[in-house]
Amino acid sequence: MGRPTLAANLLRPGILQGAHLQNSRDDVPALQKTCAQKMTKVTVITGCTCSGKTAAAIEFALKNKAEIVSCDSVQVSRHMDIGSAKASKAELSRVRHHLIDVADVSEIFDVSKYVSCARSALDDIVSRGKNVVVAGGSGFYLMAWFAAVVDNLPIDASIRA
Repeated sequence: MGRPTLAANLLRPGILQGAHLQNSRDDVPALQKTCAQKMTKVTVITGCTCSGKTAAAIEFALKNKAEIVSCDSVQVSRHMDIGSAKASKAELSRVRHHLIDVADVSEIFDVSKYVSCARSALDDIVSRGKNVVVAGGSGFYLMAWFAAVVDNLPIDASIRA
């Protein structure tokens, strides 16, 4: 197992532009303008499952008055605790976490939905004067923090079944 990678960067949260969503292009310029006015430090902790990302994120968040935004495609789903290395209740109680247990397993939760929820979490955290830690190992979700991604391809219901 590898160790988690800590990458502290100054990012414009507006870089979280989202997946290519219908009607989303209208809000991107406004979001970028707002974010340019409020430069926000976002710390990213990434690595493979069970590499210590959660512990590192909690330690960092406690020292830096931050909240954690999960960047994990499995941890967003309720009842997917085994094999996901989801934070324990004790860990969740130490630092506020976002985007953990927010969707039912049967619900379609793609990168577009992640981007929408992550943007809301980011705005909420920043509005309360807190710093942001993004922690997780889902590369596609993490990429959405840096560049727009395409995720609006229709998927036949029989394939999902």
